[in-house]
Amino acid sequence: MAIYEDERLAVSARYISSSRELEITLDDGSRHLIPVDRLEMVESAPDAYVPIAKPSDEQLGDVKVWGGGSAIYWESIEQVFRVDELMAGIYGRPAWMKNISVSV
Repeated sequence: MAIYEDERLAVSARYISSSRELEITLDDGSRHLIPVDRLEMVESAPDAYVPIAKPSDEQLGDVKVWGGGSAIYWESIEQVFRVDELMAGIYGRPAWMKNISVSV
């Protein structure tokens, strides 16, 4: 996995159900909105990663800053996203990124 040079940390995260967006506030005071449907949410199976069922607003509302601000975590659906990757526009594995860039 690549290391990105963005060293900013998240200080808060919240889910906005009306727009299905994740709002992240960083330690420099900036706020960023990411559509949660662009995030690759998967679970690990023996031979592959398998997409999880579309999370409910209630599940998405339970988002936390994790790892000292280096990650965003949804415990109930067991999903973790690194803040540096999110800020770099990386929302999943390369195949996922290729798929969502084609569908835009």
